[in-house]
Amino acid sequence: MNPLEAIENEIRRHQKKVEELQNVIAELEAKKVALLNLPETCPTCIGTGEESYIDAAGASACRDCLTCKGLGKIGPVQCRSCGKIVGTDMIYYRRYGDNRCPWCGSLLSYVGI
Repeated sequence: MNPLEAIENEIRRHQKKVEELQNVIAELEAKKVALLNLPETCPTCIGTGEESYIDAAGASACRDCLTCKGLGKIGPVQCRSCGKIVGTDMIYYRRYGDNRCPWCGSLLSYVGI
């Protein structure tokens, strides 16, 4: 292989990487838009994204809302495996769940993301 062909191969290899990264960026942007357009205001924080709580020392403090994870909005969440939906009424699960399906244990994702 001559040097010019080697350079052309390197260019193609890097262009392929750039295209892959552009696809990843486009997917992330779509997820961001979907999160910003969730349909319901969080009933726990009433859209502020923060909630107050009493810490171990008895002092009042603020943190990201455990229900909406600081977004101020919530939407239905669907299991990637079994397809069941964690509705917006399942507040306890949203607050203390670990982003896994309560039925089968697989990862959840927001509907539309």
